[in-house]
Amino acid sequence: MPVRYRSFRNPDPPALVRIWNEACTGRGSAFLQGKTPLEHFVLAKRYFDPDGLIVAEVDDEVVGFAHAGFGPDASGQWIGPSDGVICALVVSPEHRRRGIGTGLLRQCESYLEKKGSQQIFCGSHRS
Repeated sequence: MPVRYRSFRNPDPPALVRIWNEACTGRGSAFLQGKTPLEHFVLAKRYFDPDGLIVAEVDDEVVGFAHAGFGPDASGQWIGPSDGVICALVVSPEHRRRGIGTGLLRQCESYLEKKGSQQIFCGSHRS
């Protein structure tokens, strides 16, 4: 089963929510009741770039996704491309250990490098 990687499309949120809820079950993980939090906190932001939300498909089924974006610019008032951030990388439990997560990571790195990132961080904030 070959894996296909592509950019986010408008019909994707239900599948992304499904995968999030299947895979992100650890302590402190948020269960998403629907697509509204994803739309509000990610997709509706002015700086959201669909090319930075990478979706993995196997046989036309969404099996994982990763979200790459950027840290603040020098002023701290907007985003800047020099610091890339991989915000999330999620693979459906039944599709793990097949290289899909590694593929998503490589796709994020490629996206960030093309956009000019000099450093790449993983996670939601600097420590």
